[in-house]
Amino acid sequence: MIISNAMKHGFPEPRRGNIDISLKSFPEKGEVTLTVTNSGVGLPDGVDLDSSDSLGLRLIASLADQLDGELSVQRQNPTRFELRFHLQDEAT
Repeated sequence: MIISNAMKHGFPEPRRGNIDISLKSFPEKGEVTLTVTNSGVGLPDGVDLDSSDSLGLRLIASLADQLDGELSVQRQNPTRFELRFHLQDEAT
């Protein structure tokens, strides 16, 4: 969802740019960090992820809640979504 939102809203025609995706595991902490960065137009200051009219942004916030994770957002230069969550024990 983060990637499709970046493509749809971050790069209006004729703008071009980059989307970078990083997934890092920190086994010693039992954590994973997913980072999606793009060089698009950025998020307007007034946009609230939890109460946005954008289904995509609400789904991103919902995913963070479902994973009991922490979502941080940098609105521009570059736009960055970082989702940090704990790995679940396979025994549960």
